[in-house]
Amino acid sequence: MKRIEIPIGFKKTLMEKFQTSSPTVWAALNFITKSDFAKQIRAEAIRMGGVTKSDDPDTESFIPNCETRYEKEDGKLVRMVQKFSNDVKLVVHVQSSIIQLYHKKDLVATCHDARLSDWTGFTYKAQQLSDSLTEE
Repeated sequence: MKRIEIPIGFKKTLMEKFQTSSPTVWAALNFITKSDFAKQIRAEAIRMGGVTKSDDPDTESFIPNCETRYEKEDGKLVRMVQKFSNDVKLVVHVQSSIIQLYHKKDLVATCHDARLSDWTGFTYKAQQLSDSLTEE
């Protein structure tokens, strides 16, 4: 997974410079968002001394620290909701194959036509987001 690592304290500088939230900066630095705004944040992070890193975590042994709830309608599974600490939530819409990552009520990232590997990656990213908010 690709990300931009920045020195401690620079995240707050990016938040102030772009007048945005911590989850928005986090999503940009972790290449979850692909918008022009996210590209501007990444470019500034690199100018500030950030370094692009890439790794492939062993997601098979990764166990998320979250509460998982399954929601059914008419006896069919329609949603899986995973709640992490720091108001991070992952919602998998089973019938439409959509994954949504939230911080509080703000949508941080969406994946359409999601596959199992997408869910695994989003779960990992949700845990990273939750952990990063603890560090602030």
